[in-house]
Amino acid sequence: MDQTGQNAFTMNLIPQASSKATLVTLAGRLDTNSVGRFKAALTELAEQGKVFFVIDFSQLRFLDSSGLGALVSLLRLLGQKKGDIKLACLSPEVKSLFMLTRLNKVFDIFESVQSALAAFD
Repeated sequence: MDQTGQNAFTMNLIPQASSKATLVTLAGRLDTNSVGRFKAALTELAEQGKVFFVIDFSQLRFLDSSGLGALVSLLRLLGQKKGDIKLACLSPEVKSLFMLTRLNKVFDIFESVQSALAAFD
């Protein structure tokens, strides 16, 4: 992490009253250093029966292969529990990573959080 904290990873989990989904807002970097926290938090929620997630990438500055792997792993777990993930607000760099790895064919990607939440209704 640099001195300004710009590389710090933060995650906010917000249940949505108007939707059955939990909004997960990521900020900073989802990489080898932060992926364990991300996976543990969402896996715990899934075990509690919360199996629908919208992940807001609007504040995420960096995503590496460990972050992609965590998303795929979580998608598999949620599929077993009849849940799903919708991704929203990907930066051009992150979106190109999904396209390069063809994960844009695996995940539902939306331009806005509102449209991703509406997809669960």
